[in-house]
Amino acid sequence: MTDLLEFIFANEEAFKSARRGWGLFSDFSAQAGINSVSFTANADAWKQALAHAAIAGLIPNQSGVRSLLSIQTGDQLLTALAHKDYGRPLGLYVVFEDAVSKHEMIPLNDFLSSRTSIYQSSWSISPVNAFKWGLRKLGVLGEPNVGRKGKLEIANFVVVTNVETAAELVLKHVSHLSGVDLLFSRIRFLKELGNVLNPALSFSGTDVDVLFVYLSRDKQVASSDGQTIKFKSYTETRPEPINDHDTAISNLRDLIDKLESQIPALDQKIAEMDASARIMVGNKQMNAAKQALRSKKMLVSALVKRTATLNSLQSTYAGLEQAVSQVEIFSAIKASSAALKGLNNQMGSPEVVQGVVDELNNQMANVDEVSGILNGTGQPVDETEIEAELTALQSFETAAALGQLEPAQKGLKTLPEPEMMDIDPVLESKEKERPLLA
Repeated sequence: MTDLLEFIFANEEAFKSARRGWGLFSDFSAQAGINSVSFTANADAWKQALAHAAIAGLIPNQSGVRSLLSIQTGDQLLTALAHKDYGRPLGLYVVFEDAVSKHEMIPLNDFLSSRTSIYQSSWSISPVNAFKWGLRKLGVLGEPNVGRKGKLEIANFVVVTNVETAAELVLKHVSHLSGVDLLFSRIRFLKELGNVLNPALSFSGTDVDVLFVYLSRDKQVASSDGQTIKFKSYTETRPEPINDHDTAISNLRDLIDKLESQIPALDQKIAEMDASARIMVGNKQMNAAKQALRSKKMLVSALVKRTATLNSLQSTYAGLEQAVSQVEIFSAIKASSAALKGLNNQMGSPEVVQGVVDELNNQMANVDEVSGILNGTGQPVDETEIEAELTALQSFETAAALGQLEPAQKGLKTLPEPEMMDIDPVLESKEKERPLLA
């Protein structure tokens, strides 16, 4: 079993059932009109399996370069999918036909050449290319041939779900960038973002082409000329086209990266020549030692020159970076100024605003006056009586504090004398005769 087939049977649930396997590897095209549910289930299982296998870098390609975002059909793919029990997948051609009809897979040339977004309802592939790529059945021009095996012609199809996933990951990685860092050459793009979809496998050149087109045409979050891509900044509503300045900055960064990668190699060679010269001297091989020292001296000279060049280029790049940042800041200030001007125009001049505020204050005063009328008793209060009552209360409190008030005035009442009750003479006599308790 090939690596591709092992991956599919290990990771796709639909392929783990032996009973289901016979159906998946059969020519189930007739089910489209008889049992649409079964047809859709089989087609979707294959589309998902192939898309996942593409991300894993397991779809074979005649060029030998595996694509993560596209699938190449052909006899090579059928051979890689051949099972020892089920044989080749005879219905694979209808899987691609179904995927193309639903815009889940798009012929590569149509994807790259179209000026219309794939998400527009008017988008369609070239009628000439629509089905000439498909799996042809053995026989004359696709005529039925009982017991046939499938034959899949060579063609390349972009897997839309894979492209969408890759684009989302790329945008996540660049979301925190600004200024010149939003500018990527193909070299830098592959170096910094090539492994976002598969950490173990980088995008192919075709994958980069597909992503540059998709991000600029379909997502409209970047502009690209095929060699450079520039993501829009947070101040832009639409990305600015690539210009000569962008190309120069991109090339300068690539050159800096190249020189930075060369310096460690030169350091290592210098160390090797120095060690070699020491060994030759120890072995009394003076001519060989001199040759090693000459090589060392040449390498040191090259290192000094490249370091100086690198420092100069880095200074230039820093100046460009600062200039781009200043332009970005100026654009933000300019946009903010325009927005503030628009808001001020909505309010009018300061005199107009002051007039509105004064009118508001007048109306609030009217509201307070009306509230006072509605909430009042309607009878005026005699303030003279209020003052007299307050004075009396103060005098009372002062007298109470000095002890000059009578008890009754202090709020205390004397207890009344108990009233005398008539007592029965007989009871009084008996009480007198009762002996006293010891």
